[in-house]
Amino acid sequence: MTPKREPVHGKLPSTDYENLYALLIRELADYAVFMLDPEGRITSWNEGVRRILGFEREEFIGQPGEILFTPEDRQAGAPRAELLRAAAQGRAPDERWHLRKDGARFFCQGVVTAVRDETGTLAAFAKVMRDATAWKRAAEEGEQLRRTLEQERAWLRAILEQLPVGVMILNRLTGRLELFNAAATALLRHEPGDSTRFRPESRFGALHADGSLYSSEEYPLFRAAASGEPVAAEVPYRRGDGSLTVLSITAAPVRDRHGQVVAAVSVFEDISERRQVRDDLERANRELIELAEALQLTNAVIWRLDGTIRLWTGGAEEFYGWTPEEAAGRNIHELLQTRVTGGLEAAMRELLRSGRWQGELRHIHKDGRELFVASYWVLHRNLAGEPSEVVEVNNDITDRRRAESYLRRSNEELARFAHVAAHDLRAPVRTVRSYAELLARRYAGRLDETAREFIGYMVEGARRQEELIAGLLRYATATNAEAGAESRVDLRASLDAALANLAEDLRAAGAEVAVDPLPAVPGYPHQLLQVFQNLIGNALKYRRPEVPPRIRVSSAERRDHWLIRVDDNGMGIPSDQHEAIFQPLKRLHGAEIAGTGIGLPTCRRIVEHHGGRIWVESQPGRGSTFLFTLPKTSP
Repeated sequence: MTPKREPVHGKLPSTDYENLYALLIRELADYAVFMLDPEGRITSWNEGVRRILGFEREEFIGQPGEILFTPEDRQAGAPRAELLRAAAQGRAPDERWHLRKDGARFFCQGVVTAVRDETGTLAAFAKVMRDATAWKRAAEEGEQLRRTLEQERAWLRAILEQLPVGVMILNRLTGRLELFNAAATALLRHEPGDSTRFRPESRFGALHADGSLYSSEEYPLFRAAASGEPVAAEVPYRRGDGSLTVLSITAAPVRDRHGQVVAAVSVFEDISERRQVRDDLERANRELIELAEALQLTNAVIWRLDGTIRLWTGGAEEFYGWTPEEAAGRNIHELLQTRVTGGLEAAMRELLRSGRWQGELRHIHKDGRELFVASYWVLHRNLAGEPSEVVEVNNDITDRRRAESYLRRSNEELARFAHVAAHDLRAPVRTVRSYAELLARRYAGRLDETAREFIGYMVEGARRQEELIAGLLRYATATNAEAGAESRVDLRASLDAALANLAEDLRAAGAEVAVDPLPAVPGYPHQLLQVFQNLIGNALKYRRPEVPPRIRVSSAERRDHWLIRVDDNGMGIPSDQHEAIFQPLKRLHGAEIAGTGIGLPTCRRIVEHHGGRIWVESQPGRGSTFLFTLPKTSP
């Protein structure tokens, strides 16, 4: 049997070996080419070794080939493994980092070839090395750039996916959508795959004015890709569920480094609500202009938030004396010297908060006369929805204010007269009462029972007459202004003062009074104290026998006023008497319960003077609830 022989690689006739080797060295000047013996020691040298590896001939030959390997490769056995692979396979190509003489690393592309003699015995190894460091660096930089671009592309895609507006990216080369984010799905209400192509026969898409669907070429995204120019449009759109909306679409081309359009990106959002608001504002602006034209004969002014007059009607000219030319561009509050109850700043705050304000103003005519108007302001907004102008309509109340002033003076004179009359009436009544009491004391032992009874009637009658005179005086002067101007009244403080005045009566009756939170209102403290004192005093006076009085005072807020409640568990009042009890001198129980019939009428005068009203809800035997309102702002 002939023994199996290993393949012979690189077997050369001995006569040609030296010539071919010399040729190889000469032709491969840019390569380090050298021979190693079977043990891996270097046996030859060429110029490429000096240029690439830095070794001279005498310091290179005889060295182990592993001196060219990095420490980590030597430790891993790479030099020996390379030779074994070449011996087994005939050649061992490799790419790895090697070391130069000075220890510098370079990247090498090389190959080791096994050289065998005529008998197939391994005779040597030939190694060829090429410095590929520049290529390796470029490849690594390219790979890093590729990874960076992929990461940035992933980040960009993640950002676009999370944007609250719809985003689509069209690949111009394939005509397919590369991106269709979640917001686009939510806005258009169909899946990304449905939008690969937009066709007129689709059941959804952008609409022409006649209701027909856009062709794909008409969409801003496709137009931007085709023209290379940005495109913006507002279009009606039928969504995947059949509903209609309006989209604001902006599309732009994407170019490569050569300037060629390779894609297009489209960003869109639902503006149906914004469009509706804009349409409403445009309609409101037209109505404002029409209103201004209709108001030419009324005392109306349109002014900007800074007070600058924009429109001055003929009615305003007739009332104030200033012509439109004189008033235009002036500040209305400076021109008319506006004075507002509660202050102009407070009126402006209410206008901006609620969109309207009404109240009374004092203005000055061009000739210096003082004028009073009931004014109504309405806030107007511009197309952006921002407050911009105020429509002010005024009604002349100058004569009414003069009449009120006259009435106020008359009331003051009446109050002074009431004081004088009460004093003059009290004097003779007090005399009758004093002498009747003196007669009863001095002649007590000489008067019979009938005489003493008559004298008692005289004393009691005189006392009641004094109470009636005092009550009438309180009624006549109930709404006289207290010392000082109207102020902010803490109703809880007024109630506490009334309870302190009635403390002894409350104790004697065993009464309990519960008080809920009460507001502060504009008014006069002493007058509001008198209201609480009269109502709680009545609850004590008209209590049920053997039933301790239970009284509760509470409040409730309404749009422009406060509602105050005073509940009791007393006798109650028949429904046919609910109005009568507020009439002066009207009493339901006669002489059996002390009183003058002036308390509730006085309460009505005070409450109405404060701009409110008072009434009662009651049933006999089930107690009464007295309710009255007080405005949040001065009437």
